[in-house]
Amino acid sequence: MVCGIRRSTPEGRLESREVRMRYHALIGEMDRTRCEMRAEGRSEEEIARRLVRMRNDAKDITRAGMSPEEVARLEERNIEKYGNPRPCPCEVTTAA
Repeated sequence: MVCGIRRSTPEGRLESREVRMRYHALIGEMDRTRCEMRAEGRSEEEIARRLVRMRNDAKDITRAGMSPEEVARLEERNIEKYGNPRPCPCEVTTAA
């Protein structure tokens, strides 16, 4: 999906766009959660744990409509960046 969009048909590009928009809506929910948790005085680790769980849920929802090849490309990117296809909170906070 990330690199294959340009090679896709117009219908495929539209579908990819819709999937990406759904993913970004879920990520927007993470921003609201982060703000709420900071306002409540939660620790950075607690916030990171919650947000990584939310992001992984968003990934699962988004990837359910993707081909195995598309998912594999995304997981390869995570392995390169974090050393893990589904990074844990400590991997994300130290890589940021």
